[in-house]
Amino acid sequence: MIIKKRFALPLTALILGLALVLGSIPVTAAPSGETTSSIQSLSTDLETLKNQLQEITTELEGLKAETEQAQINLASAKLYEEQQLQAMEARAKIVYETGDFGYFELLMNSQSISHFLANAEYVNSVTTYDKEILDNCKNARELVETRQQEVDVKQEHLTQAQADLTTQIADLESQLESASTELQGVIGEAKKASDPVQVPADELILFAALLEAESGQNYDGNLAVGTVVMNRVAHPSYANSITEVIFQSGQFSPTWNGALNRILEKGPAGVCLQAANDLAAGIRHSAVINCYSFNCVGSGAVGINIGGNIFY
Repeated sequence: MIIKKRFALPLTALILGLALVLGSIPVTAAPSGETTSSIQSLSTDLETLKNQLQEITTELEGLKAETEQAQINLASAKLYEEQQLQAMEARAKIVYETGDFGYFELLMNSQSISHFLANAEYVNSVTTYDKEILDNCKNARELVETRQQEVDVKQEHLTQAQADLTTQIADLESQLESASTELQGVIGEAKKASDPVQVPADELILFAALLEAESGQNYDGNLAVGTVVMNRVAHPSYANSITEVIFQSGQFSPTWNGALNRILEKGPAGVCLQAANDLAAGIRHSAVINCYSFNCVGSGAVGINIGGNIFY
């Protein structure tokens, strides 16, 4: 626990919002930057649109085959209808050219009532057959034409939807590229503020012991406490080494209540040593990148709660 007046330095708002970034600046705090959230949202939207585009493309491919079949069916129906009409015209021409009796003459020349009825039934069957053939041809052609129109309309709608999705995907990709460029700028600024430092082995052990004394064996809490220490090392208002910052008068209570010595006697936990090494390598906790003090929860301090401490 630190007993010290608060210090605050202005840093770029983008650095405050920096979250877990592509492994180049690993941090353990939950992402809080608007840029990172925007990238995650854009990536999700882009994946959704690409899936929709794939579905429409697949449906269009299937519709293409259906359109080709509908065109073949329509051509066949029209050909069959034309053939039947030509057959009827040919039959009528033969009757005219050979002088054969027409249907009316056939009926009028019936030699008896029974003969008349037989001829009437024949005439009716021939005309009914012709009419059925023509009706069937017409219905088949109209059915195929209707299906062709339905397929054309559906294809038009899907093609338009495909074009719209392609435009939306291009727009999202452009936004994603802009957000990524912005994030790379944030990363560059963060790297400038957290370059690796050479820390002697004994000082690194002292650092790890302090982290454990202040926040237990909790990597997230260790990283937050260590970020405050490193922020002080880098600031001219404090000492310029980890050891001097730790033992600066009236700052870290484990240095005078015996907690630090007890941990040094047994050796700091592995997780705390890992945090100390990461901090020396330049890793910082994004949530407290601008903090220079912390106090235990319940102290009345107002700030960011991480690992049982309030950072400000």
